[in-house]
Amino acid sequence: MSDDPFVGIWELDPEQCDYQMGEPPRQALYTIQKGVAGYRVIISWTTAEGMNRNAVYETIPDGSVHVDEETGLEIITTRVDEHTLDTSARRSGQLINQARRTLTENGQAMIVTQTGWTAEGEEYTNRAVYHYVGQA
Repeated sequence: MSDDPFVGIWELDPEQCDYQMGEPPRQALYTIQKGVAGYRVIISWTTAEGMNRNAVYETIPDGSVHVDEETGLEIITTRVDEHTLDTSARRSGQLINQARRTLTENGQAMIVTQTGWTAEGEEYTNRAVYHYVGQA
């Protein structure tokens, strides 16, 4: 295991998901690697409808705004403490969503709590639990 407890491959436990918006994925892998200046995050999942999806991004946990050149999103990631990593995404200064990744004390599970807003401005929270399965 890396000296950074977030670095690794994490597998979704669909039974422990609690979604207020949308359906939880059937399955997912959440890979966090050491990037050039921060983290490289690779998320692969199968939707409730059976569609395969992927997302890849790099983020620097320094609390500063970094613009994703591909999407134009302003990404802010902060390492709150050894077991907590927060990320916010904004477009043109407006908050779109935020996610808190919290590791359990033994480092074997990562709880991802994502808060977002619908087009009507309604807030929602989705919670997913991932279990550590190996090195990235």
